Amino acid sequence: MNAIPNLFCLGAQKAGTTALSEILKQSNDIFISEKKEIHYFDIPENYSLGSKWYIDQFEEGNNKKYRADFTPDYLIYDFVPERLQEFCNSETKFIVMLRNPIDRAYSQFQFFKSFDAEHRDSYTEAFQSDLLASKKVTFSTIFDPKHYIERGHYKKQIDRYLNYFDKKQFKFILYEKFKESPQLVINEICEFLEIEYFEFRQVIANQTRVSYSKTLSDTIRSKHPAKKMIVNFLRKVVPISLYNRIKMKIYYSIFKPPIRMNSKDRKKIFMQYYANEIEELETLTGLDLSLWEQSL
Repeated sequence: MNAIPNLFCLGAQKAGTTALSEILKQSNDIFISEKKEIHYFDIPENYSLGSKWYIDQFEEGNNKKYRADFTPDYLIYDFVPERLQEFCNSETKFIVMLRNPIDRAYSQFQFFKSFDAEHRDSYTEAFQSDLLASKKVTFSTIFDPKHYIERGHYKKQIDRYLNYFDKKQFKFILYEKFKESPQLVINEICEFLEIEYFEFRQVIANQTRVSYSKTLSDTIRSKHPAKKMIVNFLRKVVPISLYNRIKMKIYYSIFKPPIRMNSKDRKKIFMQYYANEIEELETLTGLDLSLWEQSL
């Protein structure tokens, strides 16, 4: 057996990849690295570490059928498919999760605002100014440009991969279906990967929330040594299940769901940037995307 990864979840960002990875970790046939997003193929500093460093991230999974890299930024960068090719063969599998692109963009906006990586209060202003900065999609930091709109142009991103890989190696998943019927989608993935079906334990989704109080949120996110000591102590003396429940109770008491996007803006932006490519995306992926327009 070897430790070379042979399953990649390419994206999209803010489309349920964290929840999916937590569920697939429960399969006896899949190993997912301790750090979910390795960013080997997209971050220059990581890529410069070489293939041995990358493969070492999956060493513990060398007895599994699949070793999976869940890095949702792989979908957007045009140079990643060619780099990926050196690790892949006809047996390599790819998962791509697609979410209504305007909901994805707004979720990303709120996500960045939640930890002060986005200082513009208006999402329309953020989308427009970031679009100008995203004209050429080369590697950037996670913060600038953010590619709010560009990340939702799924068809051209998938087409780039199909220049290097056969479409039968891909499983396309509709985020909205995954959210509504997760077990059904997991069963479809098991069939695609030809692995044993399993019933998963419920996982806590990576839901974007915003702070009730900046002071409290800054305290929670603080990297002060005293906080680190307290956290490490609690992890040693408190059972992990209880520790996680306490952590989530604190999180939900300090952070709230973001305000919903204005419905008129939502429809306007969707029609302006995405409506013309939906039919071609449906043909390419085999997914029924009518739900996206119906929800406007």
